[in-house]
Amino acid sequence: MKVSTELQDVITEVFNIGVGRAAASLSEMLGLLIEMDAPEIMFMTRPTFEEYARARQGKYVCIEQSIHGEMEGVGTLSFPLDKGKTLVDTIMNVSSSNLEFSAVETEAIQEVGNIIINSVGASFDNVIGLDLIYDVPEVAFLDTPTPIKKQSAAKDNFYMMATTSIKTVDFDIEGTLNLMFAYADLETVEKIVKHQNE
Repeated sequence: MKVSTELQDVITEVFNIGVGRAAASLSEMLGLLIEMDAPEIMFMTRPTFEEYARARQGKYVCIEQSIHGEMEGVGTLSFPLDKGKTLVDTIMNVSSSNLEFSAVETEAIQEVGNIIINSVGASFDNVIGLDLIYDVPEVAFLDTPTPIKKQSAAKDNFYMMATTSIKTVDFDIEGTLNLMFAYADLETVEKIVKHQNE
C-alpha cells in the first residue's frame, strides 16, 4: 500500500503530540515516571492486521474505546496480564500474586486507559480538526493485544494504525497503545487530513 510521505509525516507528528500529553497526564496521575516510545505508523489490509495481532498472542488485559465520527476506529491500551496486574497493584499500593481483577481494580485500569487513549485521540481532534466521538472505555481480557473481532467487523477493508509502547521507569510494567482507524481507500484519508489540516 503506497502512502505519501506527507500523510505519514502528519499522522506521525499528531500521534507524537498525543503520546507526549498522555505520558505527562499519566505520570501526574500515578506519581510515576512514564515513558512512551516514538510511534510507529502502519497501513494494513484486513488480513495483514489479523496476522499482526495473532503473531502477538498471549494473555492481555485491554482497555478498548470505540471511536466514531469522520473516521471510525478503536483505541486500545493493552498490557500482558501480569504487567497489568502489577500496574493496578502499584496504583492501589497493594501486593498480590493473584492475576484476577476485582471490580475496583478493573475500574482503576479502565481509568488509566481512558486517560491515555483520550489524550492521544484529542490530538487528532485538536491538531487535524477531526470531529470524533469516543465511547465509554471497556475492559476486556483477550488473547491478542488489540481486538481482532471488533476490527474485522468494520465496514472498510483497510486500517491505519499508530502504535507505541508505554512503560514505567521504576517498575517492570510495559504495555502497548494502538490507535486504529478503518478506511475505504487511502485517497479518503488523504482528503480528510489535508482538508482538515489546511
